[in-house]
Amino acid sequence: MTSESITAGANPPWLDDETKIDLIERIFINFPRLNRVVEKIAYCHQHSRVAAEPECLLITGQTGAGKTTLCQNYSGRFPRQPTKTGICVPVLSASIPVPATVKSLVTRLLLALGDPMPERGSIVSQTLRLFGLVRECQVDLVILDLC
Repeated sequence: MTSESITAGANPPWLDDETKIDLIERIFINFPRLNRVVEKIAYCHQHSRVAAEPECLLITGQTGAGKTTLCQNYSGRFPRQPTKTGICVPVLSASIPVPATVKSLVTRLLLALGDPMPERGSIVSQTLRLFGLVRECQVDLVILDLC
């Protein structure tokens, strides 16, 4: 095998550069420290179904460390499922702008749940709608990604 054939196999000519970049950016590499964090998220997720108070977890790290990717990867394992009465959202994940206000937080969560008019209403009416949707959509875990 020559170096040209290795390079050709790693660089298929039928893919344009944009597609190659997209494929590279989708690579998710599991490693021991990451697996321990995923286990902690899974623990919070599992215990939310039986605990009186939910388990909470704060994940911190430098910009670019992979926090958002981790959140997307975990929530992607639990896709939305249609039900007879609506939609089940086992993991609700939302990007929250910083600095956050109560209104922006509730609006982003309503948006993530598919509310047709997430910005409508007072903070109280939005919050009541959010509680109803969380119950209706059978949300087990909420992931807030501060951006």
